[in-house]
Amino acid sequence: MLEPRVRIAVLLVAAALLAVVAAIGPAIVDVAAVCLVFVIGITLGRVLPQSLPRVADAVGPRRAVAAGAAVAAAGAVLLLPGLTGGDDGESRAEQTVSTPGAAATVAAPRDVEHRAGGAFVVDGVRFRVFVPGGDEWAQAMRRRPLPRGLRWVVLGVKATNLSRSRFNGNTLAYRLRAGGRLIAPRFSGGTGPESLVRTGRLRRGTASLTQLGFEVPRGPGRLGLVFEPRAGGSVRVHVALP
Repeated sequence: MLEPRVRIAVLLVAAALLAVVAAIGPAIVDVAAVCLVFVIGITLGRVLPQSLPRVADAVGPRRAVAAGAAVAAAGAVLLLPGLTGGDDGESRAEQTVSTPGAAATVAAPRDVEHRAGGAFVVDGVRFRVFVPGGDEWAQAMRRRPLPRGLRWVVLGVKATNLSRSRFNGNTLAYRLRAGGRLIAPRFSGGTGPESLVRTGRLRRGTASLTQLGFEVPRGPGRLGLVFEPRAGGSVRVHVALP
């Protein structure tokens, strides 16, 4: 059976180690550490009143103060997680980046406008948005039945990779602007060269064709295709449709 002063020393060392583990470990480790520190606290509460004078004489006042500081550090780390990180383990500096206030400081994409039918270059890619005529895929889309009050808007987007190392025009988030609404495509497909099939991206100098079909309410309203050539990039393209 260990002497009370030895048991106290072991418990204090365990509390200090738990403080370190709680600071760097995941949430499940923090929970376990809290439980263990609780047990340590109960044990110390039982042995300290009887053994504190002997322990003080054995370890000296400086060591006793150091041990008390270790226990205090353990409690601070476990009971005040906001000082070391958030609920998901982010540091305080990392959290400020993801707060709504910080997001307001991020520059919004710059809007550029073009017209359907003509080619334009953005972010190392040449685009051409067009309204297909007798293309078989376009006719097949237009033949699909629609609920009353809706009509088809079918578009093609040819994208030629000029200088991007990783690009796939068929995966961009295309939206149709109809008045004040943004409508996602009801049908979206695409074709491309062999490199697109094998690697999922276009080689430089090759092109893909994205085929889009939108269900749009009937009636007047200015239409346009909206997309970002690079996800999270600095440019957003608006292509006015005839």
